[in-house]
Amino acid sequence: MNAATNQPPVLPNRLGQLSWAGQPELNVVPDQTYKIEIEQLIASNILAEERKQSRAKVIRDAFEKDPLHQAFTYMCALLKPPVPYQKWVQARAVSDGSPDSVTNLKFTIQTAAGLLAVVVDPRQAFIFEDGSNPRILAQSDIGPLCEHVLKKTGVGLLGYLAAMRDRK
Repeated sequence: MNAATNQPPVLPNRLGQLSWAGQPELNVVPDQTYKIEIEQLIASNILAEERKQSRAKVIRDAFEKDPLHQAFTYMCALLKPPVPYQKWVQARAVSDGSPDSVTNLKFTIQTAAGLLAVVVDPRQAFIFEDGSNPRILAQSDIGPLCEHVLKKTGVGLLGYLAAMRDRK
């Protein structure tokens, strides 16, 4: 604030026009030119690209350190042909219903090929087409999967999943 006028500072923007606090003044624009005007306004933000890159780096770093993302990326790489993993959509508890059954988490994941499901149990991990007649597309012994996740994140996958499953 300008102490003398109690107004926001008036600064020249990169086009040499005056603007309040570095942003162009608001103007009413016709519908026909609205899209172009908005794109020009966005382009005039000299920090936009830096902020975009910063957000992308934060997301990449979080992705690299997340045990679930690493596990799902590994499982998608086992598919023939390998399919890029994008994100996980939901998780829910599942069991086979037998008295000695262990409850596991079933994850629905988004891949470049569409939705798939992943279940990790203490012995194996499966990636499959979900639905009324699920079909296993790939599976892995738990050892190599856990080694991959531990190497990438420093976190034990089975402990992480157990804590996630046991949350109330």
